[in-house]
Amino acid sequence: MVEAVERDLFLGPALYRLDYTRWEPVRRAAVSQQLAYADRTWAIQFDGLNAEDAPGPVTGSPTSSATLPSPVVRTLHAVGLRGGEKVLEIGTGTGYSTAILCHRLGDDYVISIEYDTSLAATAATHLTAAGYAPTSVRSTRTCCSRSNWRSS
Repeated sequence: MVEAVERDLFLGPALYRLDYTRWEPVRRAAVSQQLAYADRTWAIQFDGLNAEDAPGPVTGSPTSSATLPSPVVRTLHAVGLRGGEKVLEIGTGTGYSTAILCHRLGDDYVISIEYDTSLAATAATHLTAAGYAPTSVRSTRTCCSRSNWRSS
């Protein structure tokens, strides 16, 4: 399942790497293909600041990340999805977990909600590039807008 979804498509142009007590933004070119597929989490955003927009190292806690693959797969196995079930994912993030769900269940069975409009737009780009088209709901404090990431 994990092998079928190209994780590097979901990592974006920059990531944060922990450097002792702070998080340093690094360009994707500095991250090898082997590291992109390693079973590790890559932070992509801190307090709404995407790694590609960071002027230098940051401190604090990540607000979005490209989750490491193993817990995504363990969760799917623990839930016991067999196909035909609809899944509501809260927090689309990079779209990587959404893509794994789409691969396992099919696009029509996955609905994903993302609060951050920047992350939602980036996830839509990633999912389209990977060939997935789940239903998305982009939520804000005052409204929700429903769309579908299918290409026209």
